[in-house]
Amino acid sequence: MKTQKTKKFLTKDEIAARCGVSLNTVNNWIAGGYVRNGRFCAIDYNNFPKPIKKGRLVRIDEDEFNAWLMASGY
Repeated sequence: MKTQKTKKFLTKDEIAARCGVSLNTVNNWIAGGYVRNGRFCAIDYNNFPKPIKKGRLVRIDEDEFNAWLMASGY
């Protein structure tokens, strides 16, 4: 019988700490852009992993995030 590997999910704070960026930067990555002068400017962050949202909680799959880090060369 195979055992299923449990997925680990990261919070926005954990992602910010791993990358050495601010929480606002992580929020921009998730939103796919940023706000400048009251207007949203869309940017593709090399297919940043889609977050899993449950109510107000936001989590990102650790495996997808690590793959994004390696692909983006961050």
